[in-house]
Amino acid sequence: MRILLMLLVASGMHGQGLLPGVMAGNVPAATQSATPSFFPPAGAYFGTQSIALATVTPGAVICWTDDGTTPAAATPGTCSAGTTYTGPVTVAATATVKALATKSGLTNSPVASAAYTISAPPSAPAYVSECHGDGVFVTTINCSITASIGDTFAIFAEAPSGVTITSVTDSVSGTLTATATVGLIRGYVYPNATAGSHTFTVNVGSATNPHVSVFQYSGAAASPVVGSSTASKAAVSGTSLSTGNITTTTVNNVIIVFANAGSTGASFAASSSPVAFTARRTNNSTAPNLIFADGAAATVGSYAGAATFTAFVAIDMIAIVLKP
Repeated sequence: MRILLMLLVASGMHGQGLLPGVMAGNVPAATQSATPSFFPPAGAYFGTQSIALATVTPGAVICWTDDGTTPAAATPGTCSAGTTYTGPVTVAATATVKALATKSGLTNSPVASAAYTISAPPSAPAYVSECHGDGVFVTTINCSITASIGDTFAIFAEAPSGVTITSVTDSVSGTLTATATVGLIRGYVYPNATAGSHTFTVNVGSATNPHVSVFQYSGAAASPVVGSSTASKAAVSGTSLSTGNITTTTVNNVIIVFANAGSTGASFAASSSPVAFTARRTNNSTAPNLIFADGAAATVGSYAGAATFTAFVAIDMIAIVLKP
């Protein structure tokens, strides 16, 4: 009986249970323009930003400022202070963007604001130095290099076919974990190094001719690896090779590429994809089939390692992207 009474009372109020002023099938009309939103949202950014403004009110005009003044629309639908929005707002220096939405027949929205802190983008990680070790019928090979605090090392190890690389170690931090592996080569990144001498050692399972190359960079992030990609080809499949793309999310990354060829008679050079690479280690008398190159990616995008060769040879290639 109590439940039935409650249902009867509810159904007898305000037009069969609806709130006052709301008829079945109807929604109250908006009386005020919706507050604008900002994308990207307020925050700290590197470099110039394009800020998109939007309101969910159809047909509304957005009035905006970025000079500390307040936008206004004395007559709804027309901006009387500030600029009428027609496209993204360019913010090249620290500023606060204010915006309101206005439409004839509606009251103006509240003024919304978003503060943007704009800083100069960091420089790309900078090449500092390199060391190499080429062994002849040995089970270990190493090279040493001196770091400043915070430096990053890119280490590449190679062993002939059929020989296992058992470990790659640093004299300071111990055994390293590979960032990328393909064919006969492995790539490692050792970030945020302590200052002083570091000896990098490649250990192999049996006496052979192993190789190690170490490349030193300053200005990389404490956790610098954006991504890595590999590629490999057989001896009969052409004279060029590219890795898959690695997508950057910040500006001024550096793309580093290490490659080997299956014949010491082959010479090759890095090519652009799409940055211009600078050769660091090129063909030499002790290991003529190895190359290392790097290039800075000034803008956000997708990047790959690429190389061209003078002979039909088997090739392994690793590309690694480091961010500042």
